[in-house]
Amino acid sequence: MNGYLVKWYGPYDDDTLVQNDTKNCLYLITGKKKHQRNQSILYCGITKRTVSDRVNDKNHKSWNVVREIQYWVGVVDYSRKPSEYLLRKLEHILIYFLKTEENSQNKDSLPKRRMILVNQWYRPDGIRRKNQIHEAQKLQDLIFFSENEWLICNTLKIPKEK
Repeated sequence: MNGYLVKWYGPYDDDTLVQNDTKNCLYLITGKKKHQRNQSILYCGITKRTVSDRVNDKNHKSWNVVREIQYWVGVVDYSRKPSEYLLRKLEHILIYFLKTEENSQNKDSLPKRRMILVNQWYRPDGIRRKNQIHEAQKLQDLIFFSENEWLICNTLKIPKEK
């Protein structure tokens, strides 16, 4: 079984996202679609390019989000550049777990590999977030998946500095 740490940076809006030049990463899109009252995590994706370049593609699902759109860039903390295969595995478990509305693939098929996924949340400037105030942060901090079992932990505590 493998474990992975994803460091999520954000939120970014359309204007600030262009300042993030991370490539080979995951990303989440939150916001509201037409007639939605509450913001939610609507899409999870991967890109070899920057997230800004990816979401500006002509037919990207981000165009369906009409209000309060926010982007989160997920960097896999890995000893080398994460492969497309690894990014797809992580994307699959996130889409299956979150059942994101705008993703059409991987919602109904169980991931094939057992996995531990740790999510940490950071501001765009790299400072670790202590409070969970954004919609994307409803994604659990710890996800353990083994065959048909899910174990989750909502909040991993940050130790107080001495």
